[in-house]
Amino acid sequence: MKGFQYKLLIPSAITSLNLVAGLIAILLVFKGEFRWAGYSIIGASVLDFLDGFVARALKATSDFGKELDSLADVVTFGVAPGFLMYGWDLNLQVLPNAQGQIDTYLWSWLCLILPVFAALRLAWFNIDSSQKEGFRGIPTPAMSLFFVGICFLGLDFPDSWIAQVMQVRFVIPILCCVFALLMVIPLPLLALKFNHGFGIKKNAVKYLLIGISLGALLLWQISAFSGIILFYLVVSGISRIKLN
Repeated sequence: MKGFQYKLLIPSAITSLNLVAGLIAILLVFKGEFRWAGYSIIGASVLDFLDGFVARALKATSDFGKELDSLADVVTFGVAPGFLMYGWDLNLQVLPNAQGQIDTYLWSWLCLILPVFAALRLAWFNIDSSQKEGFRGIPTPAMSLFFVGICFLGLDFPDSWIAQVMQVRFVIPILCCVFALLMVIPLPLLALKFNHGFGIKKNAVKYLLIGISLGALLLWQISAFSGIILFYLVVSGISRIKLN
């Protein structure tokens, strides 16, 4: 095709793999394989970072790639975490009778608010030019990693007090509603992009976030993602407010 830049296919191929990882995560939730569903979402997060990095490195950014990325993210960081939390919440609950089953399903359905607000978030992000240097509202990958961490807390530390709290009825559905709102509320947050070089002075907060996150992952592995995202919200929120 005359004038077509084939290097544009490389980041788009990575984005497509991101979409495939999201679809696999959804299928794994249906099978009750919550751990592997979480791994798939984490893998998709890596691919989501790589497609943008590769596009910028190759100077292969395009409107097509931007739209494809958002469509893939709706599935991977909207539908997949929504179904993960829906399945995980049902898995935690005891269904003693028919009425209990109805009540449980009704509350668990609230988890499906995540895909709806993820779509709203991504549509907003695409038309909001103010989010080049930082984010307004929590990004969908960060939201997804928070809930992957919640799931792994229950899997790896079932006797911890946090895991016990998560088993209380309403807790996970309410968390889903809170994070759905956090995606669309214009709270200023940091983007971990080094657009102005890698100097420590200009990127001190980013290095702090990265260092503490790596330490937490070494100590608590994937379950640490929940605490990391909360730390990210607090630290980057304070930092962005000061900058503005």
